[in-house]
Amino acid sequence: ATNINGSDDMDTSNDMVSKTVTVFDNAEERRLLLESFTSSTCPPCAPGNINVSNVLSNYSDDQYSLIKYQMNFPGSGDPYYTEEIGERATYYGLSFVPLLVIDGNEWQDNSNSLTSNEIENALENPSFVRLNSNFTVEEQTVDININIEPLGDISSELTLHTAIFETTTYQNVGTNGETEFENVMKKMVPNASGTNIGSLENGVNLSQNLTYTFQGDYILPANSSQAVDHTQNHTVEDFENLGVIVWLQDNVTKDVIQSTVAILGATPPPTNIIDYSNANIMIFPNPTSNIATVAFKGLKGENVTIEMYNLLGEMVYSDVYSSKSEFEHLNIDVSNMSNGVYSLVFKAGGSVHTKKIQVVK
Repeated sequence: ATNINGSDDMDTSNDMVSKTVTVFDNAEERRLLLESFTSSTCPPCAPGNINVSNVLSNYSDDQYSLIKYQMNFPGSGDPYYTEEIGERATYYGLSFVPLLVIDGNEWQDNSNSLTSNEIENALENPSFVRLNSNFTVEEQTVDININIEPLGDISSELTLHTAIFETTTYQNVGTNGETEFENVMKKMVPNASGTNIGSLENGVNLSQNLTYTFQGDYILPANSSQAVDHTQNHTVEDFENLGVIVWLQDNVTKDVIQSTVAILGATPPPTNIIDYSNANIMIFPNPTSNIATVAFKGLKGENVTIEMYNLLGEMVYSDVYSSKSEFEHLNIDVSNMSNGVYSLVFKAGGSVHTKKIQVVK
């Protein structure tokens, strides 16, 4: 930089700015991790759980993983509270319930405040890890197999967390009117600290085999201050009612980069890969009130299917476009659509990509 405002540059130390950008050839559809801190003695937790259930009813089961931590307050707290749940609460600096955490740092707030907007925003972020898991239950022993497939180099302090949950419980009824509870966390394997993975290298898959045996007999603690001692007893009401959730989390940022719900007794099917190497997709203006322009390149000779869905999952637009050049664009008339957030599903060349469009008038 020379002759700045007619004089020499007085500070040459700020003449250059650099940033590292990591490019991934492929991406995986993100499966959100929802961690719900709740309690059977918490009055607002009952409507909070209902609200979360209602919002998630607009999404398919393979778009999210939901785990619930029964907390030790207010009052006597939930009898299914465990020390591992307390460690998870400390990890997030929890100060109230009901608290819902989406993907670690993506969104944290009262469960009663969740809307589809928060889910849509989180789903917009691709993941660069494919995560599959299956498990078996033999008497009181749970064996878990986990496969981690990196789609690029990820330099971070990653932790693999595994949680065994009971899909429905009935014995931990408290004072807030709830009579049954879903996805209740029973045990983290090996513990709340998880398994240190470190960094991931593109193309170098990792496999983890974990096992846990619930000890002794079922016990219903009188309250959360007498939490179950896992070396002596367990709080599983029905061993045929267990599930397993697995997730990868950055220890530094607390960001969850991928999650999955393990499949009972079967090898998980392959998941959809989104290929970003040949296509670049843009939407503008966004938000829009009249016309949304969808531009894409790198798909010459491909048939492109574009669909739009509202938050209820109803298709409001569909078109098939034959791309004849390297750079193409088409206009979508949204003038007759209601205000709100819509999902645009872009299908081409065997790949699927989803982007968000907001209509504001």
